[in-house]
Amino acid sequence: MATMTCAQADALIAEVKPLGCKSPWEVELAKLALENRIAGSLAGGGAGVASIKTVSDDYDVLTTDCVVLVDASGGAKTVTLPQASTVTGRIFTVKKIDSSANGVTLDGFSTETIDGSGTKSLATQYKAMTVISTGALWYILSSF
Repeated sequence: MATMTCAQADALIAEVKPLGCKSPWEVELAKLALENRIAGSLAGGGAGVASIKTVSDDYDVLTTDCVVLVDASGGAKTVTLPQASTVTGRIFTVKKIDSSANGVTLDGFSTETIDGSGTKSLATQYKAMTVISTGALWYILSSF
């Protein structure tokens, strides 16, 4: 397992400061990117930079994704998480970016649950959910 020195952690934190984050979701995305960089360093892998994917169709989250922005203006969409056992400890954020009444459903892989439910919903613009894999199921870290 790779280790991260305090100097390396300080350097990563310094990278976030000049981003000039103004809105709460920008701050959350910056924090998520930083968390993934630190987790990747500690685990000897992981995301070096937050991968942001914008989709307008149903979507299966890739193991290389970090943030999925969903435009549901054309109809309700489903975003399916990867198999939890293949991404233990990985964090993913899914965000609804359009103003339509169409919902976005976050679905666990096969029968995997998210905080005990098979699916979770994002009903309004700018709603987001951040989840983490335990290797067997998914837990919500934040919903905003």
